[in-house]
Amino acid sequence: MDRNLLRFGGDTAGIFLLSLTLNGWAQQPPEPVDPTPQDGQVYALMNQSSGLQLAVNSSGRSGEVAESPRNFGSLAQRWALTRLDGGAWKLTDQATGLCLAENPLLPAVQAQPCSTSPFQSWLIAEGANGYSTLKSVVTGGLLTESGSQGLRTALAAGNPSQTQLWQLRPAFWRGADIAEQEKMEALRLKTGLPWWKDAEQPEDILKILKDHGFNSIRLRPTSIPPYYPNQPANTCTGNFCFIETDAQELDLARRARDLGFSLEVTLFFDGGSSQSIPGSWTGLTQEQLAANIYNYTKAELEMYRKAGLMPDMVSIGNEVDTGFLGGPGFFPFNHFAAFAALEKAGLTAVADAASDTSVGPALPSPLTCIHITPGFDMTSFFTSANANGLTYDAICQSYYPIFHGPLTDAQAAQTNPNHQPVEADMLLQAAQTLGKPIYILETGEHYEPGFDALDPWYAPTRAAQRQFLLDLESVVQSLPGNLAMGIEYWAPNDVEMPDGGGPFSRFQQDFTSPNALFEWEGLALFDSADPNFLTNPAAPNYSTVLPGMDAVGGKLDASLHYKLTNRKASLLLGGDSSTVGASISSLLVGLDGIVDTRLQWTIASDNNGAFTIANLHASGNGRTVVLDAASETAVTETTANGLPEQSWDVQTAGNGYFYLVNQSTGQVLGLDDRGHAVEQSQASAGQSAQWAITPVAISGAR
Repeated sequence: MDRNLLRFGGDTAGIFLLSLTLNGWAQQPPEPVDPTPQDGQVYALMNQSSGLQLAVNSSGRSGEVAESPRNFGSLAQRWALTRLDGGAWKLTDQATGLCLAENPLLPAVQAQPCSTSPFQSWLIAEGANGYSTLKSVVTGGLLTESGSQGLRTALAAGNPSQTQLWQLRPAFWRGADIAEQEKMEALRLKTGLPWWKDAEQPEDILKILKDHGFNSIRLRPTSIPPYYPNQPANTCTGNFCFIETDAQELDLARRARDLGFSLEVTLFFDGGSSQSIPGSWTGLTQEQLAANIYNYTKAELEMYRKAGLMPDMVSIGNEVDTGFLGGPGFFPFNHFAAFAALEKAGLTAVADAASDTSVGPALPSPLTCIHITPGFDMTSFFTSANANGLTYDAICQSYYPIFHGPLTDAQAAQTNPNHQPVEADMLLQAAQTLGKPIYILETGEHYEPGFDALDPWYAPTRAAQRQFLLDLESVVQSLPGNLAMGIEYWAPNDVEMPDGGGPFSRFQQDFTSPNALFEWEGLALFDSADPNFLTNPAAPNYSTVLPGMDAVGGKLDASLHYKLTNRKASLLLGGDSSTVGASISSLLVGLDGIVDTRLQWTIASDNNGAFTIANLHASGNGRTVVLDAASETAVTETTANGLPEQSWDVQTAGNGYFYLVNQSTGQVLGLDDRGHAVEQSQASAGQSAQWAITPVAISGAR
């Protein structure tokens, strides 16, 4: 099937494309195009010409906006992006709370107290290779790096210059490794299986991820050839069977960019003690192997660059502490110097692929990370990496409780049967010792029994899977120096599928075909609909979003403030006053892009499958005032007391909206015709009980 027949671009409002149907089951939905960033999330802005990042003067004085070398720990280089009425954006600095503004009298750009001034409104438009323009809604000038003249706005002369292009890179990456997605899609089309669904409605999986707050995608491509040129046709060995081709991954990268995702690319999918090595590279000397790694890496990234899809971050190798290309690069650890030489060749190639002017104007190098597991002490590993001259931007790690042990000291005190190190302690030591940002590049947890053994800390339930992800997010975010880089879920899309030959297992049983699929049974973020280990694709919940999706996507982050926007009325939920027992109603936003504290809420897990939702304005002085459904119909705000009527589950309603379900009554939070908050039946409430959960720009937030 021609994928281009299912694409549409530009403004998607009002556009409807009928999905293909096969055997009566809905098939591949349209691939939407919406390259805007995530509303309310925080980004660093890097200029394409200089590689410097937009920053506010550390003194916090208005009018002083500059560019600075990248500093991951600097809040002055982080900007919360708030979508305004009409589609423009407000940018709020996280160190000072000031907003990016065009000076109405000069072309200079300043940081000013946030207001409704139109000079603080910017249109964001997609450029090439993951860069964007920021255009003043007043003058039409683009945010421009002007050398000694500093930052200013200037009209573009034709296509925007490199000085007018900015990379929006998440400050906290919320990622999904869906590197087998297009192989899975091909199998679903071939066998007529239903598509992935949100609230039981089929959607493009990338749209689902964006609707739930994800901002980045991980890819693991390979070329056959040149990566594996002497391999017989349609065969593979070991982990190489689970990799998509370059063509598949380039298309997936294009689809991700179409929805504004950042891209992380892992080259040389190895690890897991596989000791795999491309057949044509067997028997090479250390120097020859390093040269091949350099040439392959450079060619691979230049292919992405030529396609306008240069990655935001690259890792050379997968879980390299467990294996890297076999032979001289493989551990145990007495081979570290040999490994470092190979890793250095790849890291050098990343920078050279970006700076090579033969394929266009030079670009800043993507971020680089080295990816390991807790199987080797993080601090010791990266101390050795530093001693061997490896230069990298971030620490990437896999962490799965089923393999790697307890997350916290409290869990270890409860039980630690294999005497494994505590993840939180390892992360803290590494942050304090190494001073590098830390990204959990892979994680996963059971929502039901399935692949591999269960761990003793989290029950195999949907609520416990979500709680693990919230706990992991909290541990990562607690790292000192603003070194928390993010978390990424491995294979959230990996739902059990029949292979066309009968059993609900892996696509290829012998693992010798490049079409092989690894199924993450019991650990995905979509439902396999197999309570008795008998997957039923006809079930309404088959391949539907699970609650853990929103923990990764940042819809339930206890450290953030949120606004709750009613889908039907387009009003924000707010408390009328700070009086205990006051009724709750929806209020119009008073200032475009500025949310009053009466309209801000925190969402905190009760560690028992539900959440308390507290009003920021009414809470304080040792008191937490939360949504309460104790009244027969009206929802009020009362002091937290731990009773079930103050507990709410957050359940997807699809298309980026959610139901807030009371744990005492089973009813949902909705609005009546007067805009008052009431309980309603979920089955009949419709859009009046559906809420968008959007982070509010506050200083120091992620």
